[in-house]
Amino acid sequence: MKSCKVKILFSAVAALGLCLGANAQEKQAAKDKHPLWRVTSKQNSIYLLGSIHLLKEESYPLPAVIDKAFEECEVVGFEVDLAEMVSAAKQRLIMEKALLPAGQTLEGLLTKETYARLKTKAAEMRLSIAVLGRFRPWYVAVAISMEKLRRLGFSQENGVDMHYYNRALKAGKMTTGLETVEDQVAMFGKLTKDNQDEFLRQVLDDMDVIEKELSKIIKAWSAGDTKGINDTLLKSFKDHPKIREIVLTDRNRKWLVKIEQFLKGEKKHFIVVGTAHVVGKDSLVELLTKKGYTVEQL
Repeated sequence: MKSCKVKILFSAVAALGLCLGANAQEKQAAKDKHPLWRVTSKQNSIYLLGSIHLLKEESYPLPAVIDKAFEECEVVGFEVDLAEMVSAAKQRLIMEKALLPAGQTLEGLLTKETYARLKTKAAEMRLSIAVLGRFRPWYVAVAISMEKLRRLGFSQENGVDMHYYNRALKAGKMTTGLETVEDQVAMFGKLTKDNQDEFLRQVLDDMDVIEKELSKIIKAWSAGDTKGINDTLLKSFKDHPKIREIVLTDRNRKWLVKIEQFLKGEKKHFIVVGTAHVVGKDSLVELLTKKGYTVEQL
């Protein structure tokens, strides 16, 4: 469990997207495209890169067109500025919000069926149900997803966000975030008791097939196959509209305001967000297009 606590919110939506999309069908990849968009206004242009937050080292190097876009930009942006995310104070905040208050138990918050399934899965993964039982259901869902992905060889350190954050530090580029750690904590606070039980139950449903399906997700992402990405990452959200609204749609609309500010400024920005935020209905790509900006997939 210790490895799951570090930067847990940073990869929460990735874990959610990967698990909820695990049963989707593989689609034919688009040719000569990448998960990268150039957005142009009258004053400026920015790049928008769809990220997989956890990857293996073998996924690198990324295509030259992505690296070229990064090199062109003065500012590198993320969902949350990773300099903020890794701070000890913010990690304490996350843990404070993830821990259950005195008098509450995980078992008491979940349906009998969900808790029984969690106990079985925890035993299979050799995770302590007593330790898991100290946390809120949303945190448990993310933690076991992250642990599963870690055991499959995927890591945040090899994720696209961390890759470009580390490169930005070495190059002396400015970094920024579209939201704060507090915003992400508040996002999970919007999930009702039923939403959290639903989230955890769906994660448990997909846990056994994610290894098989993850290659399809990454294949679609690598090829910039927006239809394939939409089908793999977002298909299962159709059965969970409230969760999609909270973790994707609402945030996209808030982020749009900041991105428009970047487009009105002088500095070129390279913005890295989870791939689920750049494809499908009410994605950043769709919202920016509707606003009248020129949006081109590279």
